[in-house]
Amino acid sequence: MEANRAVAEENLVLVHSHLTMFPGDLGLAVIEVIRVEEGLITGHWVAAQSSLKDRLPVIDSSSASMR
Repeated sequence: MEANRAVAEENLVLVHSHLTMFPGDLGLAVIEVIRVEEGLITGHWVAAQSSLKDRLPVIDSSSASMR
């Protein structure tokens, strides 16, 4: 699992990761929400979705004209 970003606000931590199970696997995009109270994890939720990163076309916005 590769963590892409983490955000913390008040007593919540959100982690966005990419999980692959084997070489060549497109993997899953994973979001974890962790609630912390008094230094202890008191809640943990996970949402996952099939990764589409290699299936969607890449749009280079730097070359697109703005009108």
